[in-house]
Amino acid sequence: AVVIMVSSDPESKTSDSVNPSASLADEEFYAGSASCQSCHAEQYAEWKTSQHAGAARPFEAKQDRADFDPPHAVTYGSVESAIRMAGDVPEIKTLGRSGEGESFHAEAVIGIEPLKQYVVPFEGGRMQVVDLAFDPEAHEWFNVFGEEDRRSDEWGFWANRGMNWNSQCAYCHMTDLKKNYSIEQDTYSSTWAEWGVSCEQCHGPMGLHAKLGGVPGVPKVSEAMLGDTMSSCASCHARREELTGAFSVGDAFYDHYRPTLPTSAAIYYPDGQIRDEDFEYGSFLLSKMHHSGVTCMDCHLPHSGKLVLPVAENQLCLSCHAEPSRKLGTPLIDPTAHSHHAEGSTGNSCVECHMAETTYMMRDPRRDHGFIVPDPLMTRELGIPNACNRCHEEESTDWAVEWSERWYGDGNATTFARERTRLVARAQAGDESVVPEMLAWARDEVIPAWRSTMVTLVSTWNYREDVQVFLQESLRHEDALVRSEAVRSLEFVPGALDTLEGLLNDPVRMVRLDAAWALRQQLERTSPVYEELIAYVDNQSDQPTGAMRQGELALSQGRG
Repeated sequence: AVVIMVSSDPESKTSDSVNPSASLADEEFYAGSASCQSCHAEQYAEWKTSQHAGAARPFEAKQDRADFDPPHAVTYGSVESAIRMAGDVPEIKTLGRSGEGESFHAEAVIGIEPLKQYVVPFEGGRMQVVDLAFDPEAHEWFNVFGEEDRRSDEWGFWANRGMNWNSQCAYCHMTDLKKNYSIEQDTYSSTWAEWGVSCEQCHGPMGLHAKLGGVPGVPKVSEAMLGDTMSSCASCHARREELTGAFSVGDAFYDHYRPTLPTSAAIYYPDGQIRDEDFEYGSFLLSKMHHSGVTCMDCHLPHSGKLVLPVAENQLCLSCHAEPSRKLGTPLIDPTAHSHHAEGSTGNSCVECHMAETTYMMRDPRRDHGFIVPDPLMTRELGIPNACNRCHEEESTDWAVEWSERWYGDGNATTFARERTRLVARAQAGDESVVPEMLAWARDEVIPAWRSTMVTLVSTWNYREDVQVFLQESLRHEDALVRSEAVRSLEFVPGALDTLEGLLNDPVRMVRLDAAWALRQQLERTSPVYEELIAYVDNQSDQPTGAMRQGELALSQGRG
């Protein structure tokens, strides 16, 4: 069953939002974005037209009927689909679980632009995201998988678990989403406070603030507002494993999520460029920008999500990389001298060279947030894309290598990244000869996400004494991501389990969970960390990997 708890309509009000009898002792609650409008009109107006506000909503005939009327015929691969209004009901006739054409009725919409996806209800409280999407600018329907032609028995088929809205989409498109999956019945009773990414998804429940904001002694700003902003952004803008399903504003990212690292060339290129649908935070973690203290809010306005300055004429980038700089110690750059391209040209644009776009879902271009130095030589050696040939498609890789070397020679930044890229590529390919070089490199690596990547890559050879020594060293690293990958890498090393016991009390939940999983056979079942482990396994149980983990845990405890 789907439960809508608070309307996102700005004209609607709940009795809670105007209750004058509330006291400071009352429990905090979600008041809805409409309650913010009267006092925060400017911020509300910026948010109301944002991608966040339109992240999800119920089907509304006034806004959406034109997507279905007049009817559309859509053919992709071997599937012929029909889109139409059946009276007042939006209908999508397409391939269903049965392997035959079936009719489905859209009840909700995800997104505004560059595409809109429709969500249909299934039995057991399931909501599924149809693989046919609507392009509002071109006013046409298309398949987000192109001609991939996914079949009805595949995990990634639109009506199966790979595109289940409750599990795969809803948290990042709703406010205060509670998945509420029943393991016993294989059903969902999902609830949420408001459609879309509302004010309270980023600021926390603000009911008391809304009711008592003008009362003496009541703070104007909730403590939740003062939490870890980067973690709030990353909770949705990262490709990650969900550990708890219970992230709240102000919580730390690693207490609830594990980011996906470039350990596989199918997910990230060896230099850290995004390849699969990786979103923004993973590549940002790998970047010098993140390591230097740059945050999302340095470039993006918090309420609209728009850029603080335009990228045209490099205004945004030069706000830090030219005088007067907003950041101390930032390298100052003359774009024309640096790029060797004319002012105003594509080649003179910082983002075109260092934040290349990759299109996902056929119509959705997204910029890489790794701020990577283009290196055509890595294209020639390893097939990694470079910004030069992305723009100059008619030219060869050798041409790009020649000009790159003529202009930049072996600049320090390029040389450093190039050597790391080669090491990562060799490790991804299973070349054991890379181990001594990678261990030496990893010990000096200052960016934790890259050291964590190397911890995982060298663990392929965890039977080697030099690797085991390195992994043990990494258990004591100051960064939780490094410790986490070391714990997971040591799980199957003979005699190493005893060295993990101290990590059961690690201050970061991700590390505690990894240690608890490795020590699951001997873990005290009345301990708090065991309760965390059970919650972690249960939270993932609606997906095949989670169900397998349930079975592994049962077998390890003699319950199989």
